[in-house]
Amino acid sequence: HILSVGDWDSVAYPDHNGPPSAASASEDGSELQEAADRTVELCKHIEHVLFVEKFESFRVQMRMPKRQDPSKYRWVEFEMWAAKDPITKNPAILVNQTNLQETKKLEMELKNKHDRLKSRNQQLQVELEEAKTKGKGSLDL
Repeated sequence: HILSVGDWDSVAYPDHNGPPSAASASEDGSELQEAADRTVELCKHIEHVLFVEKFESFRVQMRMPKRQDPSKYRWVEFEMWAAKDPITKNPAILVNQTNLQETKKLEMELKNKHDRLKSRNQQLQVELEEAKTKGKGSLDL
């Protein structure tokens, strides 16, 4: 199953409808078994969200190993919709995979800029308070 090879520490649910809790570590402690357990739990949750709760779609974002070099990762989003197999009439799930590398890169850059601005704002607030207590009329910016 494709989800079992993902980086489970990076999973995000953009629609905030992920499983209520992460699967616990497997009894034998193997990472492979833990990933398989999490995959089974996630698949059950996806089926519940799509077929019982009748959400229009379900999205999950995670880092996946790159095809050419599995030691490197790429960000992807899987979006899934409930469907019916046209031949068997059994419930089915349509899946679309989208590469999010550029989006995640921009998100990280934006977060870093935000953190720097927040830090600078805090510094300026401290300087302002110091200036108020000293009765100083201007700030050195």
